[in-house]
Formats: sequence, C-alpha cells, structure tokens
Amino acid sequence: MKRDIFHGHLFLLIVVLMSLSSSILDGIIPVFWADLIHQALFLGIPVYIYMIRKKKPAGQTLRLNPLNVSDVVILILTSLVMQPAVYLLASIAQIIFGNQLDYLFSDLTAQPFWYLLLSIAIAPAVFEELVMRGVILDAYRGQNLYTVIVMNGFLFGIFHMNINQFIYTFFIGVLLALSVYYTNSIFAGMIIHFMNNLLSIIALKYPLSWYAKVEMWLYGIETPLDLVRFVVFGIVSFILAFRLVNLLGRKNRKRYLHDAASVSFERVMDWPLAVLCALFLVLSTVLTMTLGGA
Repeated sequence: MKRDIFHGHLFLLIVVLMSLSSSILDGIIPVFWADLIHQALFLGIPVYIYMIRKKKPAGQTLRLNPLNVSDVVILILTSLVMQPAVYLLASIAQIIFGNQLDYLFSDLTAQPFWYLLLSIAIAPAVFEELVMRGVILDAYRGQNLYTVIVMNGFLFGIFHMNINQFIYTFFIGVLLALSVYYTNSIFAGMIIHFMNNLLSIIALKYPLSWYAKVEMWLYGIETPLDLVRFVVFGIVSFILAFRLVNLLGRKNRKRYLHDAASVSFERVMDWPLAVLCALFLVLSTVLTMTLGGA
C-alpha cells in the first residue's frame, strides 16, 4: 500500500518540530546569521536526508525542470498582481485575530538590504519551496488536482504556525502549488515566493520608494471610499492571479499530464497531520492571547 502522503506529513511534522526547537542554538550561532543558518539546517538538510532515505531521483521528485521565458514573465506578473489579495486577506486576519506579526518585523529595518534579500527573499524561496512544493507536493502526486492544491495551501498555512499568516499563506500556497504543478518546475514556486517576499522588503526597508507609495495609496484606509477601493482591488487581484496561473496551465498542458495519468487514492487524514493541526491550534491560541492586543 502506498503511504506517500503519510510520509510527507510525517516529514513536515519533523521539520516543524525541529524549527520550533531551534532555540537550542541560541548563543551557539551568531545572531546576525541565525535566520539563514536556521533555514539551511532545519529545512534544507531534512530535504536532503529525506531524498536519501526515499531513494527517489531528485530531479523528478523536486521537479527540477527549467522554465521558458514566457512562463517566467507570467510568474513575475502573477507575483505583482496577487499583492492586493494578499494584503486584503492579511487585513481580514488582523481584524479577526489582532496584530500578531509586528514582533516578526520589528528589528528588520535596521538590517542591511543585502541581508534581508538573502534571509527573507532568497533563502525562504529556496528552502521553503524544497519542502512544500518539493517533498510535500510530490507526496500528493497522483491525487486529483483539487486535493493536491488545497492540501498544499493548507499545509503551507499550517507550516507558519500562526493564524495571522495562515489565511494569506493558504492563498499563496494554492497559487504556488498550481504554478509548480502546471509547469512541472519547482522554480515556478521559487520565483513567485521570491518576488512576494522581495516586494515586502522594499516596502519595509524603503518607505519613501515609489513601490511603497503605491502600496500606501492602494492599502491606506482613511475614508469609506478607500475601504471600498481596497476590497475591490483585493477581489480583482484574487481573480486575476488565478487567471494568470491558469494561463500557465493552458500553455504547459503536456508538462503535467503525466501527473494526471497516475491516479492514487491514498487517505489524506493521518496522525502526523492531526498532530500538526493540534500544534498549530495551540500555538495560534497562545499568540492570540499574548500578542493579539499588541
């Protein structure tokens, strides 16, 4: 009996537990390099060990296939178009659960741009994609497309271990999973992931830049008309982002037909997934109680 999904969930649980226990390295590694070393140790190395243990070809499992130029253009456009939807979902989460994310970004503006580029844009785009659109997406290979993308988005949200980020990372995870599935290339997910984080860095680090000013105009809410504009842009952004990704599907139909041809019906619910959900709920509750009013 195939147990690919079970092994994928177990792998993700181990990665999350390792990440949560990363404080044991405090005082051992330089604080400045902590984020980069954390991602390499607790995301990159587990992927490497998983690949050795499963004895699967890395190119096929991780979808290390090249993209053509037109795909790259569509992916970059998608990362730009999806921003209002991401902001809308993040705002909804903040209204419901309070602001739990300021502590994550409070000291980032003091860091040099090159460090933010490495630790927030490049490293997560590589290591998180290897985990989520590499190992986890491969674990769902052969399932129907709806199950594949919904579960990948759900697990990507769970992976962040807080309810504030869950709502918009669920949306981003679905887009990334679809992009990788349609192009049969993990580099599709890496491009959108990198661009999404890069835009956040620019807005955070350079508040007087033209991009930050555009963001302020799009997302600043001072009047009811501003709120209407914000919501409308978010909804339109949501629709257009999926339209662009579906365009990738129409362009690359021959690249993903092999996935659709191998149908599998492995059960999705298992004990590693249950533990992941329980951890997520506990940590989200703690964050809501301690930081929700911050």
